[in-house]
Parts: sequence; structure tokens; C-alpha cells
Amino acid sequence: MRQPQPNSDDHELVEELVKALMWEVKRRLQPRRALQNLKRLKTPSEKLIYLYLYYNQPQTFTGMRKTLDVSKKTLAKALKKLLEESLITIDKEYLYWTVEAETL
Repeated sequence: MRQPQPNSDDHELVEELVKALMWEVKRRLQPRRALQNLKRLKTPSEKLIYLYLYYNQPQTFTGMRKTLDVSKKTLAKALKKLLEESLITIDKEYLYWTVEAETL
């Protein structure tokens, strides 16, 4: 039986996966940037939400609210601040992610 030949789409997918995995490993092994970012935040809720998202991304608004047991108002205010500080982003599917400089 013949083996299917990989195409360029497969190669691009593999490259994207490798890049994402390398970034994730580096992020988890070297949380220095997260600690620096925490110093920029003022409230305990901002710090809690940032750290939770850093280690458990991506997340939805509802998922964070339920898991962290914070009010909608508290979560919305903290997320707004994190977005203003460019520490997080939200994608087209309404998932929140931390923002990291990609220096691999």
C-alpha cells in the first residue's frame, strides 16, 4: 500500500505546531515576564485574573468568572485594565489570551 505524500499544507501545519509548542514550553519554564507584568498591576483581582489566564489560556469570560468565583463587574473591570495594558488579547471567538513577545 502506498504511503500518502505530505503536502505543503501538512508541512505548514507542523511548523505552526512546533512553534506553538516551543513557545508554550518556554512560557512555562521561564515565567519571568509574567512576574514582571504582575508588578505593573495594582489590584489583587487584576493579578489573580492575569495569572490564571497566563497558566490556563485561552479562556472565556464565563469560564473565568465561574472558575475564579468573581463577579461579572470585577472580572470585566480587571479584563479591561489588562487589555489597556496590552497584557492580554481577545480573539474573534471571544477567547482571552495573554500577550507575550515571541522571542524564541
